[in-house]
Amino acid sequence: MKIFIVGMPGSANLGDDLISQILVKQLVDRFNPSIIGILTGECPVHYDIKGTKIEIFKRPNKRSFSNFFVRLRSIKAFLKDVDLLVIGGGGLLQDTHYSFTVHKYLRYIKYAKKRVALMGIGVGPLKFRLNKIYLKIILNSPKLTIQVRDVDSLNLLRSIGVKSPIHLSTDIVEGSPLPAFFNKDSYVATNEKILGCSIRKWPDINLHSLTEYIVRLVSQESIGKIKFFVFEHQNQSPEEKEYAEILINEINNLRDIKCELYVYGEMDHKLFYENLTTVTFAIASRFHANIIWQKIGIPVVPIVYAPKVSSLYQKYNHDSFRFSQLVSLASYPFIQIPELMNNNDFQIPPMQGYIKINLSVRFALTIYDLYHFLASTINSLWIRIK
Repeated sequence: MKIFIVGMPGSANLGDDLISQILVKQLVDRFNPSIIGILTGECPVHYDIKGTKIEIFKRPNKRSFSNFFVRLRSIKAFLKDVDLLVIGGGGLLQDTHYSFTVHKYLRYIKYAKKRVALMGIGVGPLKFRLNKIYLKIILNSPKLTIQVRDVDSLNLLRSIGVKSPIHLSTDIVEGSPLPAFFNKDSYVATNEKILGCSIRKWPDINLHSLTEYIVRLVSQESIGKIKFFVFEHQNQSPEEKEYAEILINEINNLRDIKCELYVYGEMDHKLFYENLTTVTFAIASRFHANIIWQKIGIPVVPIVYAPKVSSLYQKYNHDSFRFSQLVSLASYPFIQIPELMNNNDFQIPPMQGYIKINLSVRFALTIYDLYHFLASTINSLWIRIK
């Protein structure tokens, strides 16, 4: 059996890499394929898989036209006889960061000749009406397998007119055993109380209030060290690292406490995992930081920056708060969810037959391809001119 996976690994984002690593293992356990092709970004991702050949395909990049066409040709050649095209998992179907994000992943459907499945997908937010129409057309394709990671995604698809069967599951990381490198017992423990922080810059989060909040928590819990974890970092997107550095500087202006910074994609991954798993408490806004710390039994103060974070805690009957609400509370709501530690609910969905791509789907995919190509070309030329 031959499988191709379209997702977001290889972009120096821990959550996306982890989704891909776990999904590959699940697919190998279920189908025992001879080869799996994986579409990735530019950063390396390690897959600890035996008995199945893993072939990496770098994402076509329109900033280099020769690179773009060479990569696209190799992907199309691989897809020619693929038995299963998998799109997932994670929040692929949204357009808040880029208007063409939805199409960037779904475009490969037009090369598929057999089974196609969306697995562990998050949907939304969707800002553009055209993207909602596009999704409605594509996802109503006969025999397309669709699996979403939460009720909000299912409801959003139904609201835009997707009538195909939809399987409701969990996030792939939430509902699967974590890889061995997250095993706390394999690292040396310390008696020092350590606070772990994974916090994105967000309009709702006031820097001064956040600094004071962390300093009060340090005093209340007699914390001896703070470790900041940046889950996503590349040279072209340094915002999360820069925000952590600013926060460290602000904390040191108020209190003399040792702060350390760990940046995924910029350091040895084993060192990152070891420090991530050996904190005593945590504050987290990042979705997968909340999941990882909960699954290894570390109490977390969740900061809601997106509906997926609040939905995660509501599922297990716990409240979570936006930062503006959190700072008004008299106590620190550390949350520990034993049920999440043992949650292995994610399952590969039952496959439908061979996908039937009708004329309206081909038309929508082709129009978006042309529109995307023109927009990207103009953007690339503009960047070069500047």
